[in-house]
Amino acid sequence: MNSISSEYGKGFKFDIRQIDMEAREQEQRWDEAGVIHVIASGLMENKEFKVKGFSYSFHPLPLQIKVKTSVKADDPDAKVLAERIEEEIKSFLQTHQKAEDIRNDPYELTILSKDKKKIN
Repeated sequence: MNSISSEYGKGFKFDIRQIDMEAREQEQRWDEAGVIHVIASGLMENKEFKVKGFSYSFHPLPLQIKVKTSVKADDPDAKVLAERIEEEIKSFLQTHQKAEDIRNDPYELTILSKDKKKIN
């Protein structure tokens, strides 16, 4: 490729990436179900959950979900709040019709305090 392209200037650069097909398939299932946005907006709209941020990643497997709250880790209600958020997500995934195709997919949920400490 470099010898063929030499008359056009500098050679080619190659960027080769390996895709984890299992992670990509899970990502496609969740995209088709459309549940990530529903979970994120539902948690953020409910003021009782005190959710200030939401992120997720399918790489590496399993799906990593992070929920950021406005409570401090030393708040006496922080653990209870984390349990309520976990239960809300679990309940949605197990009962909502949109989640039917992804119901058994593995995921890891991390709920963070305002001071970025894990509270679940």
